[in-house]
Amino acid sequence: MDKNTYSLEVSQETFSKIKNFYQDDMVKNDNENLDFFARNNNCSISGYKSLKVVFQGSKAQLEAGIWDPEVLKEKVADPEEDVFFTGSHAGSDEVGTGDFFGPIIVVAAYVRGDQFQELLDLGVKDSKKLSDEKICEIGAKLIHMIPYSSLHLDNIKYNLLTSKGFNMNKLKAYLHNKALINLRKKVDHPIEYFVMDQFAPERLYYSYLRDEILVQRNIKFITKGEDHSLAVACASIIARYSFLIKMDRLSKNVGVSLPKGAGPEVDEVAEELYHKLGHIAFNNICKNNFKNYEKLQ
Repeated sequence: MDKNTYSLEVSQETFSKIKNFYQDDMVKNDNENLDFFARNNNCSISGYKSLKVVFQGSKAQLEAGIWDPEVLKEKVADPEEDVFFTGSHAGSDEVGTGDFFGPIIVVAAYVRGDQFQELLDLGVKDSKKLSDEKICEIGAKLIHMIPYSSLHLDNIKYNLLTSKGFNMNKLKAYLHNKALINLRKKVDHPIEYFVMDQFAPERLYYSYLRDEILVQRNIKFITKGEDHSLAVACASIIARYSFLIKMDRLSKNVGVSLPKGAGPEVDEVAEELYHKLGHIAFNNICKNNFKNYEKLQ
């Protein structure tokens, strides 16, 4: 395959997520086989009605890798992506964006260079590679070891903002920016490096924040940032730890163990709770712009 072209066959759900991800980069196209066409500074994205998505350009591998990590197992197109940050730096990550139930939590964390070995010995790595039990074990210790800032967007506020036209990436941009700014206030010296687990192209990320007075800049955006930054990995674990606590509390409040994600098991519990709680109370624990919600109507 041309190193500047990557083609993915995806599910309808993933296709919709990709289309939404690039909605602010959409370009008019008359190709009758296309459902959408988007272009940013370094990559064009063609979404075909057949559910094939083609990425072309110098950043094609990185963009395609957001949706299929297997793509990144090839030689990474951008040599800067091979960097592992070994000096003191800050990083941010989020959890809950793919979960029908529960909040979105964004955490920014700061680690000093002399803490690396201690954190590695503790078991810090990408939270997705750790069991919930291990997350709770490490997270409970981590929150006392490093400065961090945590922001929680509950379902009520989430549903209000999305009803006003906020898409997921815009919400995440606001939360990440605020978390990083709050973190700076907790560290008693200037932070030189900032790393973020990339969820949107850099240009698009900053465009979401164009109306904000305070914006953290000079951020290094990296896909799979937790593999390149210990600060991002720490933020990932603390965010997941907080999310598990929140989900446990929500489950106790409604009397049902709320499943994570947005799959068939979630649909089953959602139907049960929708009839049990009623429309208004149910909206307080779910993200009502997910397809799971549409199935209930």
